[in-house]
Amino acid sequence: MKALAVAGLLLYAVSAADAAVDPWAATQGPLRIEGPVEMQGVVARWVAGFTRRNPQIHVEVQLRGTDVGLGALVTGRTDIALAGRDATESEIKAFEWIFRYQPTAIDVMSGSLDHPGRSPALAVLVSRDNPLGQISVRQLAQLFTPGQGGLRTWGEVGGGNGWTSHSVHLVMPCAETGTGVFFRDRILAGARALPWDHLTEVEDRGKDDAARRIAETVAHDRYALAVAPLSAKLPVAVKVLPVVAEGQAAVTPSVETVVSRAYVLGRVVHAYVNAAPAQPVDPSRAHPLDPRAAQFLKYVLSPEGQRDVEDSKEYLPLVEAEALAQVERL
Repeated sequence: MKALAVAGLLLYAVSAADAAVDPWAATQGPLRIEGPVEMQGVVARWVAGFTRRNPQIHVEVQLRGTDVGLGALVTGRTDIALAGRDATESEIKAFEWIFRYQPTAIDVMSGSLDHPGRSPALAVLVSRDNPLGQISVRQLAQLFTPGQGGLRTWGEVGGGNGWTSHSVHLVMPCAETGTGVFFRDRILAGARALPWDHLTEVEDRGKDDAARRIAETVAHDRYALAVAPLSAKLPVAVKVLPVVAEGQAAVTPSVETVVSRAYVLGRVVHAYVNAAPAQPVDPSRAHPLDPRAAQFLKYVLSPEGQRDVEDSKEYLPLVEAEALAQVERL
């Protein structure tokens, strides 16, 4: 299925490259925004605030999914593609096939702490009677590393009191989903090889089903360690482990630690745009950033635009320094 998806994206890209009509011909039409339907509330606030300041610019919004939005960016059918996850390797390759450079990702807000479908933070879950009080990024990486160098028992992780010889039963969402890819990128440097002999993947059947079933698995398996979105209600028998990043103290997921990025498994929402580098490989294919898109994103990153995020009560804002850094990138 993955090979078919990659082939489809590349075929889509080739068709756009061969098209006689230049999809970037003018900026007189509407400013087009695509993204996931879950962003409807915050995008509506952004558009309302932006058009109050810029009534001459008509904004057209279609929220049909991150994958559709990124595909539309490749074919020139949108100016901004909002994404609650990082673009996949195949999506970036499809874009590069056309333009000979990668799309530009601008951080526009933080993911939620625990709202389903709103890029919730990931948590490390264990049984409540597990003696472990925290876990490091290094230990997580070693647990999910196959072969030599990987951790296999609770004793190797630091569990005592009768836990020493028991194997760690790993559980996570499917590795190829947005959540799985985020975890692999953040903790495993994008590694695809995982310890499949003692790892259970849980498919998401919708309505935050995977997060709920992962939590239930941990509740019924005292030797399990799971990585899951925080978007499902946790059973009483399950606890969240604070995570220790290199050189830091242990951090528990919270609104404050996700916004400040102190919590390593918090997520960020991006806006992908087509913005040619200063020296493109093929100048004939280069597309400068649409000035209206830049103007819209500057509103999004302004104090008013970040208040819109806060008022949505679904996603979380960026800290001021990060918002200013993204404006500088524009």
